[in-house]
Amino acid sequence: MPKPDPELLPIRPRCPKCQMRMISTDVVLDADGIEDRTFECIKCGHIETRRLAADPPVSPPAGPGPTAH
Repeated sequence: MPKPDPELLPIRPRCPKCQMRMISTDVVLDADGIEDRTFECIKCGHIETRRLAADPPVSPPAGPGPTAH
């Protein structure tokens, strides 16, 4: 599965050192649906990893239910 473009991700925390928005540089998904997401500040170089709940998988739309005859 290709990794999403880090600049398009909605979660961009501020750097605790300089307050600049950080970019996501790596995402590792574990079997429990938790992401280890690594962020890097492009201004000062601070790096941190956060554990976040992954987005739930998208299920296909439900088809029509059983019909009564």
